[in-house]
Amino acid sequence: MTSLQSTARDISVVIVASGEGRFAHRSLRSVQRAAAYAKARNISVEVLVVLDSPSQESLSYFERNEHNCDEVVSVDFDDTGRARNRGVQLSSGRYLAFLDAPHLFCENWLAAAFQLAEADAKSVLVLHPELSLYFGPQLILESSINSDADGYSPLELIEFNPWTPLSFASGILFESNPFPARTVQAPGQADWYWNCEVLANGATHRIVPGTVHFLRISAGPNHPPSEDLTFGPSRLFDLGTAGALIKESQQSFPESDVRGDRLDGVRKYAATQNGDSAQRGSRLLSPLLQRGRKMAIRVTEPYPNLLNLCIDVASATRTYLASRQHQLPGNWFIDEWRRMHEVDPDLYPTETALRNLQQRPVPRSRLANLYSELYQAIGSSPTHIYLLPWLNKGGAELEAIQYMTAANAEGLLHKIVCITTENKESEWLEKIPKEIRVVDFGNRLTGLSQREKVVLLTRLLLQKRARVIHNFNSAVGYEVFANNGATLALHAKLFATVFGFEFLSDGRLGGYSVTHLPVCIDSLSRVFTDSRYFVERLVRMFGFDETQFSVVYVPAPTIARRQPVAGNGVLNVLWASRMDVEKRVDVLLKIAAALTQAPIHFHVYGEPVLHPVDSEVLTKLRALPNLTLHGPYQGFESIPTSRFDVFLYTSERDGLPNVLLEATAAGLPVIAPDVGGIRELINEDTGFLVSGSEGVGEYAEYLKALVNDYGIAAPKLESARALIEARHSWPSFVEQLRQVPDYFMDQP
Repeated sequence: MTSLQSTARDISVVIVASGEGRFAHRSLRSVQRAAAYAKARNISVEVLVVLDSPSQESLSYFERNEHNCDEVVSVDFDDTGRARNRGVQLSSGRYLAFLDAPHLFCENWLAAAFQLAEADAKSVLVLHPELSLYFGPQLILESSINSDADGYSPLELIEFNPWTPLSFASGILFESNPFPARTVQAPGQADWYWNCEVLANGATHRIVPGTVHFLRISAGPNHPPSEDLTFGPSRLFDLGTAGALIKESQQSFPESDVRGDRLDGVRKYAATQNGDSAQRGSRLLSPLLQRGRKMAIRVTEPYPNLLNLCIDVASATRTYLASRQHQLPGNWFIDEWRRMHEVDPDLYPTETALRNLQQRPVPRSRLANLYSELYQAIGSSPTHIYLLPWLNKGGAELEAIQYMTAANAEGLLHKIVCITTENKESEWLEKIPKEIRVVDFGNRLTGLSQREKVVLLTRLLLQKRARVIHNFNSAVGYEVFANNGATLALHAKLFATVFGFEFLSDGRLGGYSVTHLPVCIDSLSRVFTDSRYFVERLVRMFGFDETQFSVVYVPAPTIARRQPVAGNGVLNVLWASRMDVEKRVDVLLKIAAALTQAPIHFHVYGEPVLHPVDSEVLTKLRALPNLTLHGPYQGFESIPTSRFDVFLYTSERDGLPNVLLEATAAGLPVIAPDVGGIRELINEDTGFLVSGSEGVGEYAEYLKALVNDYGIAAPKLESARALIEARHSWPSFVEQLRQVPDYFMDQP
């Protein structure tokens, strides 16, 4: 397209268009109207159009109307941020104003913004309209706020962007702070990121009183407050470098709505008595709602799903009530809305429109102070961040500790952070090397919704710039990976460890391997698991690339080996595990009940943890004459293994259970079912393998065989010992991790 040479102007307006077609005509008309209003006040304006990967309809429209523009250029960025940067390069104005088609300027926007900028020329300002009316399938009126307003912290941008992309600032500011190129497919994030960066560089976002922008929405409110703001790290959230620019809010989640400069006046026909009654009711109910909120948190805190549901319902209710309670702005807004009908016939303040108008307060976040607190708790420059739900007694937690210990031994001292994400006390903290920093994320965030936790953790992980982020069964961590893994993977290497499926009560497969791994696996550098069987199952089920997985056999613990017994007298059988449904305590009951006449005694260690077994089963166990319940135990090493002759395992599903490694290391022959990856440790050579967890008869026959001739265990014990030493030693474990690219990185 041709261009017209222009002399320096006061304002350059950059319109970015792509596939709007003739709808761009309405945007151009609104600019021409605002430019004429400014010209009448001796303010010169040039109009530049950047067509970014335009549709044929858009291209044809601007070819017909290029005489109404100072310059029209076509680019093939498919990126609004880069297109705006091209507009900056073309501009000659002292100030720049951006408009994305098919949105609209109000008539006084350019003149009012110019006059405010000139009146405060010593400040570095980014100006925004006082109001934004989103129109289309819905009508939503939003207010804006000054970034230096009392009670507002810029850290609240962690969750919400209170400013539209229709910004006005000096050309120098846009030249020195270009918009970022898009790295993830999410509209508006470039604007959010730019707003953050100019704040970190000392600019102030300021609203222009008495102005409104009109933003067309096609299928719902997809403007920034509804987005996940995950566009890469921003210096605004690096508290060490931008801390001086951050003003912490004294009330991180105010009950009253902060709307910036108060809107002037109220139209008499809009301020109905019902609206006044709603406001009076809100003032009366507010203290009651606050007490109710605190009570609800106390009651539902032990039940996270119920707590999150209550929080989400309360938040939605509060937003709805706020949208119905605010009074409409004064005559100027209604008059401009009506006049815009000449520019865009879809706009007009009909009675129906006014009745259906949703008014939203400035979006506020209660995450600002929490972010600051957790940012400091994590510390500076971590190399590895491990995400766990908690550190309770369990195989997954033990394996996570082994990974952290290995990383710690690789010269990463004081650079490893373990973040626990569930609101539950951790019982195994003492097992973590003292050099590793543990951050209790979950217990600090009681009362936050799951979405808020994901937003907060995502921003922390992005800003901390750890080279490795490794998730071990953290629900919040998996949500972060699923929602924002592509963004995180641009700045860190992501890993996850999966152990097996969950089996739901209705027969379906569940667990993170089913619900989250298929969504996030392409963002992960590698998926760890402890059995070849599980990799084969996942590849067969989902069509994953097998090279995305690494089977890492974890080390067996160092446990004093028991001396083999002669096998005379009573055969003492050890069963130690969680007494949960999937561990098939009911099968243990059947085995013991079938052998009450044999010289066999069962010793049971454990307690219910996740999915407690039926109380009737426990009652029957206690009644058996050949079984003793010893209760919970503090790790396998606390069990006096020298008193027992064989280890019995009855789980219906598993990866490669740590307890079998522990029993084998202790010198106990193992009887276990052929489920999950157990065959990779216990087979015909190394133990006694039962065809399945339901094989009560097979279990009983193996136990009887050991009573008759305990010597049959000797060659199996020797083969098991050799396998443990070769494959499950600590040096072997560390070497397996060293072979995984990017997991143990060289120090910078």
